Amino acid sequence: MSLQLLVPGLLWPHRDAPPGLDHLQLPALSWLLGRARVQATPSSTPEHAFTTALGLGDMGAAVLRRAGEPGAAAPQPGERWLCADPASLRFARDQMLLADASGLELGEPERLAMELALKEVLAPHGEFSLPHPQRGYLRLAAPSEAIFSALDDVAGRPVAFFLPEGDKGLRWGRIINEAQIALHELPFNQSRKSAHRPEANTLWFWGEGVAPAAAINTDVSVFAEGLLAEGCARLGGHSPRGLDQFASHADERAVALSERLDRAALFGDAEAWMAGLEALETAVFEPAMHALRKRRVSELEIIAPERHREGRHYHVTARPWAFWLKPAPLTALLDTAAP
Repeated sequence: MSLQLLVPGLLWPHRDAPPGLDHLQLPALSWLLGRARVQATPSSTPEHAFTTALGLGDMGAAVLRRAGEPGAAAPQPGERWLCADPASLRFARDQMLLADASGLELGEPERLAMELALKEVLAPHGEFSLPHPQRGYLRLAAPSEAIFSALDDVAGRPVAFFLPEGDKGLRWGRIINEAQIALHELPFNQSRKSAHRPEANTLWFWGEGVAPAAAINTDVSVFAEGLLAEGCARLGGHSPRGLDQFASHADERAVALSERLDRAALFGDAEAWMAGLEALETAVFEPAMHALRKRRVSELEIIAPERHREGRHYHVTARPWAFWLKPAPLTALLDTAAP
């Protein structure tokens, strides 16, 4: 039996340790790191790493996230989807910067107003839906023929460097402008502007992909945390369990997919990153360590994919007699190649 843990964001993206890391007690993770054979892996997005682990082909973040969206209709085979997320533009030092909608505190009335306005604007290009104030989707009527940048890659950076490219890039730039006009006219955005509060004044497209023709179900148990992870499991023909159930099934052939650390590492939020490590220590690292020690599983893989640099692959085998292997310090998770 084997276990596989996929944890985007496991590596801290700086060579210097965040404050408080030396006081963090994660004995199971340290034990696993100390016994692992470590290999560098090519850069990979979380969605690519997740689909690879479950034997699926690339299908784009929009398809995976939509499949994980609570209460929303899952993508049907052959449908083409695009993330269409509300966002906020603001001027800073003569540059237009983009922020996602997580800090806007938009509620249900704002969601309904945005969905109604944008459905009309985007109708010529597909069917728009906004199941959450921060997450929208466009079921495309035809391929976009454009190249988009992921929202997380653009957030906090000058938006002019990340506008749509490709054969129809200019066309999608015009579509974004039309969406901005519709959002600007919404009463709640006018009130925010008058109060000098950030507005939900643009839409960001990214993550285009096509839903797979059929699920692949295998004999592996899947535990998932996050929309991409849960969507990937469902499209692979699995009924994913939560990570809180992993400890009860750590002696099975299992794959655990967690997005808990991803955004914290991406945006350098040390407090959230360390809190996430503590949660994963209890949920997955401790059960995995005990399963190896008791030889209920023969091997464990921890895969830490990174978007823009090499990731790491940790391979641990059940060797209870290897007394000379000592726990590794948590500084092993630092990116020593960072400037």
